[in-house]
Amino acid sequence: MGYRSEVVLIVDKRIEGMLMHVFTSEPAAFQMCHEHADEHIDREDAVMFRWSQVKWYDSYACVGAIEAFMDRLDCADDIEIDGQDIDPCYLYRFVRVGEEHDDIECRGYGFDGVYPVASISVNF
Repeated sequence: MGYRSEVVLIVDKRIEGMLMHVFTSEPAAFQMCHEHADEHIDREDAVMFRWSQVKWYDSYACVGAIEAFMDRLDCADDIEIDGQDIDPCYLYRFVRVGEEHDDIECRGYGFDGVYPVASISVNF
């Protein structure tokens, strides 16, 4: 069965080319995002992928490629976009909520409207 998570990844269109490079390098990442995402929204300013009940293991090639993409963004120097120096961390948002109540991972600072919310479920 495995451990399952709820996952959202949003990438600013200004760095979509970097994400496309990931898809070219690792076709399984392309399939995960474009064929296996529960929701895929492509807006003018960003692209969003959402998975429900996904096994988000970085040992899977598709997940490892996306994790490596975020690692590169987290460690990169500012990039110039339209004459502005921007920290790449502000150009994406990743939120993963696992099955355990304290298993929450947030990466990137863009799209601050995406955040985990705690809730109580009662089966009495």
